[in-house]
Amino acid sequence: MAAFFMKKIYNPINKESICFYKSATDSEYIELEVTLGPKGGNPIHFHRKFTEHFFASKGVLGLHFNGKEVCLKPEEDFAVQPMINHRFYNPSVTDFITFKVVITPAIKGFEWFLKAQFGLVNDGKVFSKLQLPKNPFYLLVLLEWGDTQVDTTLYRLGKPFLKLGYHLAKHLGVERRLKEKYC
Repeated sequence: MAAFFMKKIYNPINKESICFYKSATDSEYIELEVTLGPKGGNPIHFHRKFTEHFFASKGVLGLHFNGKEVCLKPEEDFAVQPMINHRFYNPSVTDFITFKVVITPAIKGFEWFLKAQFGLVNDGKVFSKLQLPKNPFYLLVLLEWGDTQVDTTLYRLGKPFLKLGYHLAKHLGVERRLKEKYC
């Protein structure tokens, strides 16, 4: 088994641990196991390039999917196709939950996104619960790597500038430094 597999990262803000089982380097998909603390979760977003397939393992996994709520019990699964607004969350106020996520096709940048985001959280380089990097160039790189999009008018209007900002961040060496430190 390659050294990459079974690497675990932790985000103390939302009490989320991620264990990598399959990598974009060695597979056609990425496989993660997520343990999420009570009331933890992520903001509503969508991806253009990949499908996220969620498999509940322990506890109830909440999914906000295209304006509806879906609750998965252990051994239930649900796939979120590209371009669909979604978020995952733990509806429990007391218990941790565990679930698997399979990302197809494998996008290496998504792995970098998770590692860098959690690294920045652990290094105190984000704005508290929002988990937005304090350095705007870091945010531009993370948005590009994670193929993370939000369906708001402001985001849509700013999208060309975000792409331009990402290229500037890359030119300034920000992307390289994030990879070296966290990936």
